[in-house]
Amino acid sequence: MTEIYGHKWTSNYGTEDSEGTWAKGLADMTNTDLKRGFFACLNNGESWPPSLPEFRVLCKTPKRENSAMYALPASRQLPHKLSDDSRSKGREMLAALKAGLKA
Repeated sequence: MTEIYGHKWTSNYGTEDSEGTWAKGLADMTNTDLKRGFFACLNNGESWPPSLPEFRVLCKTPKRENSAMYALPASRQLPHKLSDDSRSKGREMLAALKAGLKA
C-alpha cells in the first residue's frame, strides 16, 4: 500500500502493522480476495488509501462489467420480454441438456 499511496499511507498507518490490526482484519481473505482489493486500489481513481473496512469491501466486491445497468432503478431497467411459448421451449431445451449430461 505504501507503493500505491506513498506518504498518504504512511502518514495514516505508518510503515508497518505493529499491532497487527490489518493482519487480523484480513486473516479470512484469500489471495484472490487480496489481489482484487489491490487491483481495485490501483484502478478506482481514489487518491487516499482506504480504511481497513473499506479495503475489505474492495476485496470482496467483484467488478461487474455491466454494473451500470444494475445501478438503475427497476422502473428504468429494460424488461425481459419473453413469450410463454419461448419460455416453454427454453425449459424443454434445458431439461434435454440436463438429461444429456446425466447420461
